[in-house]
Amino acid sequence: MMSRIVKSKPFLVVAIILFAAALICAQIPLLNYLGYEFSFLNAIVAGFLCGLLAVFLWNSSVPSSVDAYWAFVRLTLSASLAVVLVPFIVISVNAFFVKNCSFTQGFRLYVLYVIPAVVFCVSLATFSSVFARKYKKTLFTVLFLSMLAHIPYVTLLKPQIFAFNPVAGYFPGFTYDEAMGGEVRLLVYRISTIAASAFFFTISVIIHRFISKGFTRFPSRLHAVHYSAVLIVSLVLCGGLYRISDTLGLSSSASYITRQLGGVQYTRHFKIVYPKKSVKANRLRQIVTLHEYLFDQVCDEYQVSPRRPITVFIYGSPEQKERLIGAAGTDFTKPWLRQVNINLGDVDAALKHELVHAMLAEQGIPILQVAPNSGLIEGAAVAAERFEFDESLHKLAAGILRLGINPNVAGMFSTTGFFRSYPGVSYVLAGSFCRYLIDRYGVERFKELYRTGNFEARYHKNLGTLVHDWETILGSIGLTGRDLEKAAYLFKRTPLYGKECARVIANINVQTRELLAKKEYPQALASADRSLMLSRSAEAVFLKSAALFRLGQYQQVTEFDQEQLSDSTMRYALLPLRLTLGDSYWGLDEFDKAAFQYSDLLADSLSVSWDEAVAVRLQILSDVKARTAFKPYFLNDMSDSARIVFLEGLKEFPATDPLARYLLGREYAVKASDAKTVIELSVLAPMNSPILEYVRNLRLARATFNLGEYERAKIYTWRALNFASSEAQRYGLEDFLERCAWVQEHVR
Repeated sequence: MMSRIVKSKPFLVVAIILFAAALICAQIPLLNYLGYEFSFLNAIVAGFLCGLLAVFLWNSSVPSSVDAYWAFVRLTLSASLAVVLVPFIVISVNAFFVKNCSFTQGFRLYVLYVIPAVVFCVSLATFSSVFARKYKKTLFTVLFLSMLAHIPYVTLLKPQIFAFNPVAGYFPGFTYDEAMGGEVRLLVYRISTIAASAFFFTISVIIHRFISKGFTRFPSRLHAVHYSAVLIVSLVLCGGLYRISDTLGLSSSASYITRQLGGVQYTRHFKIVYPKKSVKANRLRQIVTLHEYLFDQVCDEYQVSPRRPITVFIYGSPEQKERLIGAAGTDFTKPWLRQVNINLGDVDAALKHELVHAMLAEQGIPILQVAPNSGLIEGAAVAAERFEFDESLHKLAAGILRLGINPNVAGMFSTTGFFRSYPGVSYVLAGSFCRYLIDRYGVERFKELYRTGNFEARYHKNLGTLVHDWETILGSIGLTGRDLEKAAYLFKRTPLYGKECARVIANINVQTRELLAKKEYPQALASADRSLMLSRSAEAVFLKSAALFRLGQYQQVTEFDQEQLSDSTMRYALLPLRLTLGDSYWGLDEFDKAAFQYSDLLADSLSVSWDEAVAVRLQILSDVKARTAFKPYFLNDMSDSARIVFLEGLKEFPATDPLARYLLGREYAVKASDAKTVIELSVLAPMNSPILEYVRNLRLARATFNLGEYERAKIYTWRALNFASSEAQRYGLEDFLERCAWVQEHVR
C-alpha cells in the first residue's frame, strides 16, 4: 500500500514541488542552510502540501471501518513524513557548498518545526475530508489559512511581536535582533500541536462513524471510551497550555505585561507601565516629565495634536523585554494600538524616536496608521532626532555616500527596499532625506507625503529628482579622513542576510557575554574561540579580547588585538579595540604604547563616551604616580562597591585627588546617585581636558536637573557649551536648556 502511495501522481507532485523549493532556498541567503528560516518556511509549505496529499488519498480510498481509518492515518502520516525528507536531504547536501555552522541545531529545528506541522495539517485535512462531502480541499485551505492568520492577529493586536502557531511553529517577529531563542518554548508548545492533531484525528473518526452509511460500528464500547479519553485529554492539554500561555512565555497580553512590570502611571497624554522594582520615585518623576516634554516637542515639530492616549511599556532589562514580547534589543512602536515598547536603559536616547511613530499615527494610512513604506516611517522618526552617533544626519549620510556604500536610496521608499541594507545605513539615509524634505518644503507637505507616499503629487518632482537634489547638498559637506573612518566604523556592516550562520553566531556571542557577566572568563574565552572558528565577526573579536584581558593575559591581548587591527578588511569595525589594547600595554607598563593607542582612538572621536574613556586615561598616564595608583581601578576586576571604596581612598592624596574625585562622580552618576554626583564633581577645579570638562558639566547639569534644581542645571549646561566640540553636542545642550525651561513652566 505504501509503495502505491509513493508511486502515485500526487505524491510525486508534492515531492517535486518540495525539491524545487529546496533548490530555490539553496540559492537565497539565510534560507540556504539548515536553520530557523529554512525550517520555518518548510513547515508552512510542506504542511499545506501534505494536507492536500491527505485529501487526495482520502478521496481515492474512503475508509469503511475503524481499522481502515487508522490504517489510512498511519499510511498518510508515513507518506507525508517520507516526503519531507526531500527538502531536508537537499539542504543537507547544500552544506557541502554553503557553510552550516551547527547541523545538529538545524536538525533539531527542522524536527520541531516541520514534523509537528505536517502531522497537524494531515489531521486538519482528514477532518476536512470527513466533514465536507464536497470542496474538501477548499475547506482544508480555508482552515489552513485561518490557522496562519493567527500570526498577524497576535503580532498586530497584542503588544508582543512573536507568535507560536500550530503550523509555522515559532515566529520571532520582525526584529533586528540576530540572536534567537525560543527552542525550549517551542518544544513545550508542540505538545499542544500534537494534542490538537490527536483531537482532529479522533473527532474525525467519530464524525465519520455517524455520517457514513457504509461505516461499521466501533468494535467495542471500550474503543468509544478510549476515543472519549483522547478527546478529553487533548482538550485539557490544549486548554491548559492556553490558560497558562502567558506564564510559559507562549503569549503575552497587555494585562499580563502590566502585572509583571508592576507599576502604572497615568499622565495627561500617556499611560506609562514601568518596572516598579527598578524605577524609584525620583526616576519615575524624570520619566514622566520627559514623556510630556517630548510630546510637546513632537507636536511642535510635526504640527500634530494626537487625540488618543499613548501606552508606553518600559522594560527593566532586554532579557525581560525578550521574555515578555520578544525583541530584546529592539525598541518598537505599534501606532495602530498607540503602544510603545522600550527598554528602561533606552528611554532617554530612544523615546522621542518611538513617540514620533505613535504621534504620526493619525497622519498614516487607515487601519495600520503608518506611512505606506518603511523609508517614510523610520525616516520621519530619525528626522525628528536630527543627530545620530554625535553627528548631524546630513554629515553621516554624506559619509555613507562618500564611502561608496551607495544603497538604492530611492528604493528605500518602496515596500521592501528599506531592509536591503544594513539597518544603520537605511535609518540614517532615510532620516537625512526626510529632514531635507521637511526643511526645504515644510512639514505640511511632508505629512501629506507620509499619508500617501506619492512624492510627485506633493513636491511636483519625481523621487529620483528629489534624491539627486539632496545628494547635491550632501556633496558640499566637507569630510576629513577621520570623519570617513568613523563613518566606516558605523556603517560598513554586513546585513543579517549577508552573514555566515548569523543566528548560530549571534547565539554563541550572547552566551559569551553571559559568561563574561558571570565572571567565568575561561569559559567565555572558549566560547569566543568557538564563535571565531565558525565565522570571524567583530563582536566575537571584542569578546575574546575582553576574556583574555580579564584573565590578565595582557601579552596575549596585545598580540591578538594587533593582529586583528592589522587586517584591513575588518580594521574599521574594530576601532574601539584600541582601548583594550591600550589598557593591556598599561598592564605591561609600556606606557608610551598605551598612550599611542588611546590618542589614536581619541582622534577618531567615535562618541562622547569613548572620548571620555581615553581622555581620562591619557590624563592619568601623564603623571608617574597616578599611572601606578590607578592601575588596579582600570585593570582589575572590581565590583561597583569596591571601585567606589578604592576611589574614596585615592582622593585623600593630592597626586590622585582630582581624577579620583572625577571618577567617583562618574561612578555615582552611573548609579543615579545624583546628590553624591554633585558633591564630587562640583568641587573640582577646572580640568585640563576640554572633553572631561564637557562631560563633567554635562553630568552636573543632569544631576542637578534630577534633583529639581533647574536654574543650577542651566548654569552647568551653559558651562558645558563652552567645551562642546561639535554641532551635535551644542544641539543636545540647547535642547536640554529648553527642557529645563519647559519643566519650570509646566511642572509644579
